[in-house]
Formats: sequence, C-alpha cells, structure tokens
Amino acid sequence: MAKKRMLVIQARNLGDAVVQTGLIEALGRSEPAAKISVLTRPQFRELYYSNPLISEIFYASFPMGTAKNFGFTAAMKLAWTAAALRLKRFDRVVNVVGDFRENLLGWAISPSGNTSITWAHGHPQARMVRSGGEKFVPHLIMAPANDPSSYSSIQRVATALGATVPAHSRLYDASGKPYAHRSGSDRIGIQPTASQECKLWPQERWRALIAMIRASGLRAVVFGAPSDRSYLEGCLPDADDPGTEIVAGPLGEFFRSLQDVRVLIGLDSFGVHTAHAIGTPAIMIYGANITTVWTPPGTIVVSNAKPPSCYPCFNKPICTGRNNPYSCIREIPLAAVTRNLSDFGVVG
Repeated sequence: MAKKRMLVIQARNLGDAVVQTGLIEALGRSEPAAKISVLTRPQFRELYYSNPLISEIFYASFPMGTAKNFGFTAAMKLAWTAAALRLKRFDRVVNVVGDFRENLLGWAISPSGNTSITWAHGHPQARMVRSGGEKFVPHLIMAPANDPSSYSSIQRVATALGATVPAHSRLYDASGKPYAHRSGSDRIGIQPTASQECKLWPQERWRALIAMIRASGLRAVVFGAPSDRSYLEGCLPDADDPGTEIVAGPLGEFFRSLQDVRVLIGLDSFGVHTAHAIGTPAIMIYGANITTVWTPPGTIVVSNAKPPSCYPCFNKPICTGRNNPYSCIREIPLAAVTRNLSDFGVVG
C-alpha cells in the first residue's frame, strides 16, 4: 500500500456507515502501519471509537443522507473542519459514494489525494447519487454497471488502494474486541423500522410473524431506536407477553443483543448490515430498491414477486397519493417471509 495517511469520509446514513467499515478493515489489516482517520457524523461515534484500526475520528454535519439537519452554522463548521483537516496533509482522502458533494469535500481537504468511486453508465448507484465533480478527483475508481453490489464497490476501492484482504465490515466493543454471533440462542430478532416510509412492511404482518415465533416456543426481540418505541409497541401481538422484549437503547446495546439471536428479520435498513458485520444470519424484506445493490453477502432476500410498474424507484417513490402506495413492499405476504424460517426453528 503506497499511501500511509488516509481519511475516509462517511457523510451518509447509519447503514452506509456500517457497510463502509469494510473499507477500514481491508486497509488497516493489509497495512498495519497505515494511519486511518474517519470524518463522520457525531451520532455514529459508537461505530468507530473502539475500532483499533482507526487513528483519529473527526465529526461534522453534512448536506447528504436522510437526516441532514444542515443549516448555516453546520455549513460554517464543516468548512472550518475541512480547512483544519487540509493542514494534516493526508495522502489520500477517500469516499465510496461518488456524489459531487463528497467529491468537493474531498478536494477541499486534499486536492492531490482526493479519491472517489465513479459509476459506469447504467450502474444503479448512478441513479441514487448526484454525480459530478470528477474533475476535482485525481484518483477515480470505476465501478462497472454489471457489478451493482455496494459491498463489491467497497472491495473495489480497497483493492485499488492496495488492500490485500477482504473488505468485510466489522464492529468493535469498548475493549476493541469485534462483536461476533453466538449460536444456541432461542431468540429471533425483528427490526421493523427504517428511515423512509416506503421501506416499511405493514405492522399487522409483524404482529402475525411475532405470534408465529412465539407459537414455535421461541422468544422475539424487537429492535429499534429510542424514538421508535411507540412504533415497536404497535408491532407486538401482546405487549404483556414476557417472551417478547423491545431493545430500543444505544447502538452498543443493539450490537450486544444482536450477537445472541438466531436470525434477524429486517428491512432495507442498517440492522441487516449490522447483522452481516457481526456474523448473525439475516432475512431482508426488500421493497423499492434493486435487491442486488444493498443486500449483504449471504443474506436471504424476500421481495415482491410481482412488483408494480414503478419499481424500482430507488427509494424516491412516485406512488404517494395513489390508491395503493408502496405496494412493492406492502404487498409482500407473510408466507414469503415465514417459508425462510424453518431452518431457524419457526414453524409456520
């Protein structure tokens, strides 16, 4: 690996941040002497602060991702942060998004070391980002249209930067030990929440699924953020059932608990990416996106066998206000999920 001082920009959503830990893993394991830093959102601190491969973490808010919260003060702070980081003279500043905003931010920090992926014509990711700013990126890494996986793209960037080990995402506890799946549990994990309404599977199906899990003699653990608690409660068939619990605390609590479930059933959201990082089996209920783009390797995919004509909309729905909005995910039947659960002890 020719370059030793690298800054990785992670300005997107929580799921993206989990996936992109694979880049840090590949670069750090391939070259232990490398100094890898991260520029990210302050709320993502738990993903990085115990990672032994990371030298420094810098925080800012960004005008990208689902939760922007980006005003004048945040813009001034980001400009100040970029100026301060420029003085550190990183050999490479890397982003794996290829959006003009990340490209310009990387250029502001390191004009000569700015490095970005770029999407070939016809690649699905080209429809999800605001491409541009390539003239400010001296080190472009092309992702071909016939390889749509985000995980493959992370590996492609890592390899281009000299990595010789797989770019497998990984998360670490406070002691610097990686979280890892533990077998033998009688718990099935459920994560029914996502950042966009178009990704949500109906609550009544979650209730029926949890009832089936409990009828099979297994426990159900329902995951979400603290702000999701009322929605999570609406997914329970019996709020007083001691065999069903809600875990809606800090990220570290989620990571620890996710180690001890047989399988996680979730949506196109950060939970299934976290399961992949930990090694927990997962089933992903997929709606508006092309399944090959964001599905973690080895994850079971459940999608609509007869999607509507507006599919895929890449999470930019045009069906709102119609008689049957979000049918790409809302019409996925319970049986499509439960047929994949027999290996995990759930009897349909």
